[in-house]
Amino acid sequence: MDPYIEMNESIIAVNATEEVPDRNVFILPWWQQLVWTLVFGCMIFVATGGNVIVMWIVLAHKRMRSVTNYFLVNLSLADTMVSTLNVIFNFIYMLDGHWPFGEAYCKISNFIAIVSVGASVFTLMAISIDSYDLLFLPESRWQNRNVRLT
Repeated sequence: MDPYIEMNESIIAVNATEEVPDRNVFILPWWQQLVWTLVFGCMIFVATGGNVIVMWIVLAHKRMRSVTNYFLVNLSLADTMVSTLNVIFNFIYMLDGHWPFGEAYCKISNFIAIVSVGASVFTLMAISIDSYDLLFLPESRWQNRNVRLT
């Protein structure tokens, strides 16, 4: 028999008898989990708080209601959705190594992430088109650009 095959069979037999460690090697030590929790907590607090303040200022004050500011409200809403409905749960998944929120919310969370990124991209594109219109189209087209809510 070929000695190479015999050697591979013995290596496989040795590897099959080794024990698999009980702990997950991808779980971070407690101090790294604490550091990441503080970083993510600050990031979520600033992202959510800042975006809610932007939405409140634009929606609560009549003189702030313009087309550009409504684009910014839309952008803030998309970012707030990501920071509250996606980042928190993905962070917990990162720490624990498993998804404890069920298959339904796994699909919802991924859907929210994709929709929010799409909303952000399309809002930025609309802001760019609006800026182009303001710069290069005749003044008569954009004189009355305030949004009126009925």
